[in-house]
Order: sequence, then structure tokens, then C-alpha cells
Amino acid sequence: MRALGRRASPCAHGRPGRPHPRLEIVSRVLILPQSFYVKFRRTHTHWRLADNDAYLPANLEDYKFQPSTKLNSILRLLKYHLEQDNRPPLVVNPNFQDMLVPTTDWIAKPRGPNSPPDKVVIYVAFPSNNYLIKKVLSFYGISCVEINGKKSMTARNTDLIAFKKAGREGPRVLILSNVGLTGLNIAEANILIILDNTWSRQEDAQLVGRVWRLPQTKDVIVYRMILKTLTDIFLNILSFTKAQILMAFLETSDNMSK
Repeated sequence: MRALGRRASPCAHGRPGRPHPRLEIVSRVLILPQSFYVKFRRTHTHWRLADNDAYLPANLEDYKFQPSTKLNSILRLLKYHLEQDNRPPLVVNPNFQDMLVPTTDWIAKPRGPNSPPDKVVIYVAFPSNNYLIKKVLSFYGISCVEINGKKSMTARNTDLIAFKKAGREGPRVLILSNVGLTGLNIAEANILIILDNTWSRQEDAQLVGRVWRLPQTKDVIVYRMILKTLTDIFLNILSFTKAQILMAFLETSDNMSK
């Protein structure tokens, strides 16, 4: 991507060995998403991270005084799904945009008396935010474990086993980073909360596939946390636009081969 801005242009407006001004503009535009991804997307978890990378609320009162929209939404979802199994998904109330209400057209699969409790996976793209998320969850008595690239394989396996074997009183929330996008079977969970949007529809599908796979027997519910901000909306559109382009390409290739 950066090489584009350094390439000499044969055009009359460019000089050998010097970048064409238009190419410089294109290069900067192409690089920009990576820069704001690193600088700003962490702050979508909590706005205080903008001025303090290691921000932690001192206590529950401190958090309530300076709350986070995404974390409050996650708390609402966790409280709702952890206190009772097999509940219908929550949706945004069309009359009150800040209110989540159970959907009315949900027909849940019946479960046996010995069915294990519902469990939740929270996808977080930035493991450096995990300490903040875990701290806020602890204020509300929610136990969780985490899997990320900073942990050893032994530690990851220990946490994963604890999550899979957890009963109603154990850690029924797993915080997952990019290291868990492939290769993990977490069918013990049936609720997925995507805190940070993925870069592509393929990554999104891989993430959903961690829980929506054999031997899953429950309904799988997926929530995507999308703020009304440029970066979150941009990434969501980018991710699903890529999927449409890929599907169009595959369909074209399939037709050409016939």
C-alpha cells in the first residue's frame, strides 16, 4: 500500500524518483484507516481510553459516573441472558432507541431438564481492553475468563476448560480475541457478543462459526455492538461490502466454469 506513494510516475506532472501528487493522496487515504484503527477504535470500549490508555474505574460508583455505551449494553445483555436460559434475543425498541426489549416473534427450541446453562462469548479485537472489561463485569458480580495471544497455550487451555465445564455458578462468560477466530470449538456457548467489528465478512463468519457448529444443539444468538460513529459504521459497511464483492466474484467464476 505504501509503495504506491513512492513509485515514480511517467506522467508529465511527476518526476522520475519522486511520487506523483495524486498517488501521494491515494496513498495517504489508503493508510488512514490503519492509523485511526490503532488510535481511536480502542476508545469505542470506553471514551476515557482516549486520554488514558490504562484507564480503570475505581469502583462501581466511579463507573456509573463515567459510563460506556458499549459496556452498558453488554451488561444489559449479560444480565438478561445469564439470569434465565433460553430467552428470546433482545432488540432495539423502535420507539425508544436506547431501550432493549425481547423480540416478539421468537420461537425457542425446547430443551431437556438436564440441558447445560447458556454461556456467552464476547469478542474483543483489542486484548489491552480486557482488563477494563473484566473490571466492570466484576462490579456486577459477573465471573469471566479470557483467551488471547498474550497468554500461554497452557493458560488458554485452562481457561477454556473452565468455561466449558462451568455450571450455573462458574465462569459462563468468555472474552475472546483474534487468536480464537480459527481452530476453536466453543459450541458450549450459544450467545455471541461482537464488541469490535471485524475487518471482513470472512472473519465475521469464522467468529460466528466458533459457536454455531456441531455439536451445538441450542439456538445461537449473535449481537453486534455498532456505535453511531464514523469508524464503527465504516467498518461494518466495509466488512459486509467485501462479502458482497466476494460472493459476486465466486458466482461469476462458477458461471464461467459451466
